Amino acid sequence: MPDERKDPEKSARAAARHLVGLRQRMGDWRLALASYNAGEGRIRSLLKQHKARSFDEVAPRLPAETQFYVPKFEAVLRRREGKGIDQLTT
Repeated sequence: MPDERKDPEKSARAAARHLVGLRQRMGDWRLALASYNAGEGRIRSLLKQHKARSFDEVAPRLPAETQFYVPKFEAVLRRREGKGIDQLTT
């Protein structure tokens, strides 16, 4: 049986479903993307620990990779789709 994780279409659909779930749980696309990259538990912990409610409030406490991941994603989305992250639908 072939490994379905190596199927790009199935992997992309699974990642999209996961991101939608994160968006529903986190209430925000930027927090969902940070959770996808750094882990949901880590983001929730930072939000609680610092009484924060947004990505911008916790970004300085995240690894550099995650600090840059969210803005890069937003830039690609705007460039390719002509949409801001807040214009995404679930």
